[in-house]
Amino acid sequence: MLDANFSAQAVMSLAAISAFSRAGLNIVDRYQIGQKKLSIIDINFWNSAVPACILVLLVTILGLHLELLEAIFSWRTALFSGMVQLVAYSFSYAFRYLSVNQVTVAGKASDLFIPIGVWAITGYWSWETYHFAIATTLICLPILWIGPHKRNTRAIKTAWVFIGAALVLQASFAPILIEVSSTDLSWNQALPFTTGIIIWRSFWCLIPILRRTKNVRIPSYTLLTNSTFVLRTLLTVITQTTFILAIGNTMSALAWPILNSTGLFAMLLSPVVLKEKYSRVEQLVIFAICVLAVGKFYAISRF
Repeated sequence: MLDANFSAQAVMSLAAISAFSRAGLNIVDRYQIGQKKLSIIDINFWNSAVPACILVLLVTILGLHLELLEAIFSWRTALFSGMVQLVAYSFSYAFRYLSVNQVTVAGKASDLFIPIGVWAITGYWSWETYHFAIATTLICLPILWIGPHKRNTRAIKTAWVFIGAALVLQASFAPILIEVSSTDLSWNQALPFTTGIIIWRSFWCLIPILRRTKNVRIPSYTLLTNSTFVLRTLLTVITQTTFILAIGNTMSALAWPILNSTGLFAMLLSPVVLKEKYSRVEQLVIFAICVLAVGKFYAISRF
């Protein structure tokens, strides 16, 4: 479905945009789910339903309604959207109980297995990418056992398993579910597919709501009046579109270490927005990963 004649620099740039915007969503999630203890089910539903309505309107205005219908009724869109939503629920659980730093490590650990999964599906392998994944994961490990949540080992282990499994599953099957081709990149194909995914995510999020048996109610509309919701909607659209463009090709292994550095960017934002305090060790970890990420991008851009 997606054209995927990307350069390495294009893949990494799209991944960086997606990671930055997703980091903004992580900050909002940590605030609403972790600090304010708002409903995970409600937040996930509205975070899909409202952007879906906006994207449907945009796609219709652009005259891509036939492409949208094709995407919606594709089993690949339905299956991939389920994987994306599984990742979203996994991170929502993690932000309920863990700090931004610890959620970062839970996501980074999957970097050790994602390149293997992508190689098994696409045949693409990069030792440089894998070495980068190993280095950034090892650097992050001390964060698990420092800070105010260091005794919450059960939540850490649960988040590690669920986030890791969801990310590896999504990353491994993304190239074949997005139907990569060998022609030039086309936004006209990416936008309908992205819209179809968010529509399906709204459907998957509706199922837990309908299964509420003790207290059947519609999702709280008060979330829509929150001042951060407009920002959340915009970030969701940007995140999902650039994410699809970054992973929809055989070089997606280059994108995943950057995409999984979302938590790093959130770590940079959380002291300012959430007033979270970092130890000296955590500050050194952030600095080390930034240096590695910049070095990797520079090395690849030279070729």
